[in-house]
Amino acid sequence: MIRFINLTGQIYDTDKPVQEHLMAYFDTVSDRFLEFETEQVFVSLKDMLKFIESVEGSVPLNVIERLRNVTPKEFLE
Repeated sequence: MIRFINLTGQIYDTDKPVQEHLMAYFDTVSDRFLEFETEQVFVSLKDMLKFIESVEGSVPLNVIERLRNVTPKEFLE
């Protein structure tokens, strides 16, 4: 099961500009954070999907829906 993790105010990520939101996803089956090319923290689902597409070419629709279903509205864009 994939869990949404709100990291806002919890960490300081020097690779990201100062943002209102920071987030990640945790996979309870593997007990690991989802990681794409060593990146685990994103500012929104849209930001994360854009990054995945840039490194992997595309994101399967079922993955997008799974992530969207567990992501609060304020983290979608």
